[in-house]
Amino acid sequence: MGVGAGQGIDLGGDGVTANDASQDVDLGPNLLQNFPRVLEAHLEEMPARFTGELRSAPGTSFTLELFLSEESDPSGHGEGQFSLGSFLVTTDANGVASWEHTVSGELPPGRFVSATATGPEANTSEFSRWIVATGRGLTPHEIVQAILDNIPKELSHDVNMDSEVDAIDVVEKVNNP
Repeated sequence: MGVGAGQGIDLGGDGVTANDASQDVDLGPNLLQNFPRVLEAHLEEMPARFTGELRSAPGTSFTLELFLSEESDPSGHGEGQFSLGSFLVTTDANGVASWEHTVSGELPPGRFVSATATGPEANTSEFSRWIVATGRGLTPHEIVQAILDNIPKELSHDVNMDSEVDAIDVVEKVNNP
C-alpha cells in the first residue's frame, strides 16, 4: 500500500477507527482489530530498533508488521510504502503486548514508521499513527524539516523572511503566536 490516495486500510470506510481503551472485543470489518502503537524508531546504531505496544484480545498471538514511508499521511496514521518485516507477539491476560523489534541494514532517518496487527483469524488492523524515525546524525532541525516537508504549505509560514520554511520559523511561530 503506497502513500497518497487516502487511508491505506480503512476498516469502517469512515477514516481512522479509534482503538478500544481496553480489551479488543468489537464486531465489524476485521473485528475492528486494534492497531499497534509504535513508540520508538531508533536508527542510531545497527541494527535499527523499534519499540511499541499492542492492546487487544487477551492471551492471543498477533503478527505485527512494520512499515517505512517517505511521506506522512494527513490522517496522522501511516501507510505501507516499504515493509520492514513482521514478527509475532502474544498479549498477556490484560490484552497487552509490549514489543521490541530490530531490523538490519541501512535505513534512512527522517522517514515515517507505522505498523499493523493481524490476529489469528487474518483480521488486520488499520495502520498505526506514524512516528518519525530518528537516526545517526539527525538533528532536531532535520526532524522538524521532515515534518514541515509533509504538511500542507498553507499551514507553513516563512516567519523570518529568509525565503525558506524551516525549524527557525517553527520555533519563532511557537514563541510568538
